[in-house]
Amino acid sequence: MTVRHHVGSAINRWSLGRNDNSLARYDPQTGGCRGGLEPGMVNQKQGAESTLALLIALLELRLAEQRERIGS
Repeated sequence: MTVRHHVGSAINRWSLGRNDNSLARYDPQTGGCRGGLEPGMVNQKQGAESTLALLIALLELRLAEQRERIGS
């Protein structure tokens, strides 16, 4: 596994709830990503920056997985 793959996996796990609050930032109902963590809660705003950052991390992770499968 590459460093990029490890970082992408960590970002995605963190967004899905493996963080200090054990709360997901990603909302599967809307497809959006909440802005950030606050003490004991998740910021409920789902701005474009947060959503795009998560989508880019997911895309990078998928691309890294594909490269590993084909041996590039």
